Amino acid sequence: MKPVGHIVSSGALGLAIYALKVEPAPAVSCFLVGWLVDLDHIFDWVNNLGLRRGILTLLNVYNIFPMETFAESKRDVTCVYLPFHSWEPIIGFWLLYAFYPMDPVIIGAFLGLTLHLALDQKVNGVKHLAYFFTYRMLNRFKTTALTIEP
Repeated sequence: MKPVGHIVSSGALGLAIYALKVEPAPAVSCFLVGWLVDLDHIFDWVNNLGLRRGILTLLNVYNIFPMETFAESKRDVTCVYLPFHSWEPIIGFWLLYAFYPMDPVIIGAFLGLTLHLALDQKVNGVKHLAYFFTYRMLNRFKTTALTIEP
């Protein structure tokens, strides 16, 4: 999903949390985590493309510096690590939350992260297990093991 979609969706969820809790902190944590989690893409772009092309790709994705060669840059990404884009910590958190009370700010953050990953899983055209870090690790983080061929 494009960054603007994550900003809008996590903003909407943050507003809903604020309306229900009448506390700004959980809403803000939901909103911020809901789109800032994408910062782990920077590591992958720089790792695969080098510092200059990685930063140019980041600027292109956020429409700060559009370039026509983005598709080429995307093809050059052969390994995807994305440490924050993983279901394992989310599942672990919600299992812990079922048994232990948690700070509302942390709950808001994990709601934002859960929404982010659910939307990415639905929209990005990847295999079902692609957002499990363990699956990516077992496949040596190769992009070809994660994507569904058109």
